[in-house]
Amino acid sequence: MNDQKIPATAAPSSLPVWEMLKAGHNLALYGLADGAATAYLHAHLQAHDTPHLALYTHKDLSEEQSPWLFPLTPGDIFSEWYLQESPAQNWGIQLATPLSLSELADHLMPFLTVQDEQGALHLMRFYDPRVINAYLTALTEQQRDDFFRPGLQLWADAPGQAETWLHYQQNKQQNKQQNNQQDRPQNKPPYRRTLIDLRTAKQGGEEEACAC
Repeated sequence: MNDQKIPATAAPSSLPVWEMLKAGHNLALYGLADGAATAYLHAHLQAHDTPHLALYTHKDLSEEQSPWLFPLTPGDIFSEWYLQESPAQNWGIQLATPLSLSELADHLMPFLTVQDEQGALHLMRFYDPRVINAYLTALTEQQRDDFFRPGLQLWADAPGQAETWLHYQQNKQQNKQQNNQQDRPQNKPPYRRTLIDLRTAKQGGEEEACAC
């Protein structure tokens, strides 16, 4: 039994990050976190009856160490605890999408594994904030389009910048440009990232095309 407790009560929408996560859309919010990065994640999900799905299971990976997908809801005790404790910890990413929990799980699962030349499958930990930028950049244009296709947006810790997130979303303007090969930007993936200061829940930088 772990000795880290979630507060018994949590004020509804008490964290300023809710305003940032819900700004400009009416989409469902989810967290995707690495059970291996925080030993208490799975226990807290169970203790608070939070719906959750394991996106990857393997005989060499314990249930607690799986990547877990779960809803984020303002005022929910688990959600408030998670969003208060997770920044700068590289636990996982936050997502907004019109998909349900099970639909989002089905959508993300194909992106979790890659096959090497010998045919062996390997886990791709794109939900690690230190990996997501390089992962998105390495995808083909079609793969990136498929990844963002269901109106997907995501937020991840900005590596090396405490209390800061990066907001990733599909660059719709750039996708339009891709239809015209003559005007098509070179070496610029069709997504953008925005630097966000969590201390103020306001944008802390200009939107830029990501490059690895």
